[in-house]
Amino acid sequence: AGGVSKSDISSAELRIDTTPPAITLNPISPDGAGASVINAAEENQALVITGTTTAQPGATVTLTGLEGGPYTAIVQPGAAGQPNTFSIPLTGTQVNALTDGPKTVTVSVTNLYGLTGTDTEALRVDTTAPSAPSIALPEALNSVNAAEVQSGGGTDLRVTLPVDARPGDI
Repeated sequence: AGGVSKSDISSAELRIDTTPPAITLNPISPDGAGASVINAAEENQALVITGTTTAQPGATVTLTGLEGGPYTAIVQPGAAGQPNTFSIPLTGTQVNALTDGPKTVTVSVTNLYGLTGTDTEALRVDTTAPSAPSIALPEALNSVNAAEVQSGGGTDLRVTLPVDARPGDI
């Protein structure tokens, strides 16, 4: 009752893989410039975070960097000739629980060889409206009369933006 041995191991029989799986996190709720931003209109809406990977179907993707996490997804087979995919759904309640500010969202996946790949995406959660601007009509101190209102030159109006205003605020 001897053991089975084989002394002829060819490259077709033995595979040594030291390359971690590639994983790509797609932009999260991208704005017009492609940056990942969750704004006030989106804060109570469900959100699906997606990406692609070369890890095998059935592998687990883990997402960290958001309140309430970590979140996980199972790798699904990609379409013919395309990378495999993952989708991590967040409910509107989970999105609403995210605090305002910058976040670094990280996804990782480990392939069947025990090698781990990661990717990160910068996300800004901005669900708080800026303070209201102040509007001043300089001539209003002495009142504006009907002739000034109807004049072709107009009347000065000064708008001062609050310190928490950012480009793109509405």
